[in-house]
Order: sequence, then C-alpha cells, then structure tokens
Amino acid sequence: GDKNRSISKYLIKKAYKNTDKVISKKAEDFWNKHELWCEKDYEYKYKNTDEPSDEQLLKEIIIGVTDFTLGNRFINGKSVLKDPTIAIKYFKEESKKGDRKAEASYELGVIYFEENSVQNYSESKKWIKKAYESTEIEISKKAEDYWNKHKLWKY
Repeated sequence: GDKNRSISKYLIKKAYKNTDKVISKKAEDFWNKHELWCEKDYEYKYKNTDEPSDEQLLKEIIIGVTDFTLGNRFINGKSVLKDPTIAIKYFKEESKKGDRKAEASYELGVIYFEENSVQNYSESKKWIKKAYESTEIEISKKAEDYWNKHKLWKY
C-alpha cells in the first residue's frame, strides 16, 4: 500500500546516497522509473532521526544558491534525486522575486507540459505565456517556439 511505497521512497533515497556508484545509479533509475517523488515521505524517518533533507543539504553545499539553481537541480536530478514537485516550488519562488523570472516561468511551462506526474496543460500555457511576455528576448523567443510547437493555444 501507500506505507510500503513511502518506505520504498525512503530506502531508495538512502541507496542513492551510497558511495558505490553502481548502487547509486540503480537507485536513481528505480526512483525515476517509479516516480517516487509522488509518494508521501516515510514518517518514521522524521520521528527518530535528525537527517537533513536533500533541500537542506543542497542549501548548505551551494553558498548563495538561488531558487533557480535549486529548481534546476531538482528537475534534472543533479546531485539530488529528481523531484518535479520541489523543482516547481523553487521555480515559482524565482519567478516571483529572483533575477531569472522569465527563465523560471519558461521552465515551469515546460515542466507542467512534459512531466506526467504534475502534467497540467493550462498551467503550462500560463507560464509559457508569462515567459513570452517578458522583456528577455531570448527567453521570449524560446517561449514562442515552445507555444507553437506544442499548440498551447488549444488549452
């Protein structure tokens, strides 16, 4: 049931942190194949240990880390296991108050269109439109191309 998938999520995260690269890679593949980021966190972990989360660790490792960088790492699984829901959180923060608002909006549009676990075409349309309307010409062009390629006006 749900509890077993939560335990699975917890154990795969532990395996991913293993120094053996083969084990780490297998854990990452399993994580991505089964989209374990969708599962609830295993509660036992938080009641009986004080292990920092992946988010806390990244914030400590990367001095002056931006919301955009964190979002990028979580969507691409760089130094952490892929997690579109956490990536969305950071890209939304960046789109509100960061230096890379337009780029974050574009990334959100792409995630909402392409990631099955969080797919929402109307959200994708909203964010791509926001990126297109930005003053950043390069991002605006990318957004326009994405809009046309995926026919976002339909949503």
